[in-house]
Amino acid sequence: MNAIDIVKEQAAAYDAGKSFAVVTIVQSDGSTPRSSGKMIVYPDGSSKGTVGGGAVELLAIRDAQKCIQSSENAFKSYDLTSPSSDTGMTCGGHVSVLIEVFIPRPLLVMCGAGHVGGCMLKLAEFLGFDTILIDDRPEDAIADKIETASRFVGVKVFEGEISAMNIPAGAYFVIATHGHACDGEALAGALGKNAAYIGMIGSSKKVAALFDKLRAKGVSGEQLDSVYTPVGLDIGGGTPEEIKALAGHKKCVAIGEIGLDYYWDKESRDCQKKWFITQLDMAKETGLPVNIHSRDAAQETGASPWSSYAATLKRAAKGFHPTTHSL
Repeated sequence: MNAIDIVKEQAAAYDAGKSFAVVTIVQSDGSTPRSSGKMIVYPDGSSKGTVGGGAVELLAIRDAQKCIQSSENAFKSYDLTSPSSDTGMTCGGHVSVLIEVFIPRPLLVMCGAGHVGGCMLKLAEFLGFDTILIDDRPEDAIADKIETASRFVGVKVFEGEISAMNIPAGAYFVIATHGHACDGEALAGALGKNAAYIGMIGSSKKVAALFDKLRAKGVSGEQLDSVYTPVGLDIGGGTPEEIKALAGHKKCVAIGEIGLDYYWDKESRDCQKKWFITQLDMAKETGLPVNIHSRDAAQETGASPWSSYAATLKRAAKGFHPTTHSL
């Protein structure tokens, strides 16, 4: 592959939502298989292009896989002067490569441009997601939501047009359109996209009716069981013990919404702090991230007790992001 082919491969991989690493020879001394070269390496070890073949390329591929796993770039040097070196080669030179990792940002597909969709887009942007907003309303009616999204797709019929869209596997769908029928269409389209997550807002009555219609269309029970609806979990309990016991549920991905609300002041502030600490302890024990509510309490939310738990929670939950909304 020449340099242009490598760039095209990078662009195609990125558009497809794939992780990959680009390995480039940056220095070559003495006798080596190649003095220049570039290749793309994927997580499974497959590659396009070359940095010389043989042991050097094998080591570079393995190092690139490790870099992809850790999401870190690296500079690697390979010794080709001794049979006892990692390469086992005796060409008489040295090769150094730069390994650059490309991890696509997670993708939120927001079906619906109402107030829920607007809030979700802002939250997703804050958390580092790319976003696609899908809606059937005139663009001038939802201009503020379109401005927040990375990309807007106007549709006439949600199901057919979502099904036809090129959405990478592993995307996150949240469905909150302006009507039950549109929600059902969007859900039908999302179910065919190999999504990492599909959540739909709706009452139990609405969900039951939509699921019945989808079953009649041939959608399997297993597919419907994968849908988070309503978006979140009804854990059926309120005590710390009950919540902790249900935190191991496969659909439970965070503890929250928890926090302090001094606007209404229906409960004493000491009582709120007590339960906030209890819930943070629970998150620490379960290793789950938290979703924090803070209203007229930003100073105390950002100080004790939250700050004393941040490091512990970050260690406990891989990829931890504390999510906060403050009014």
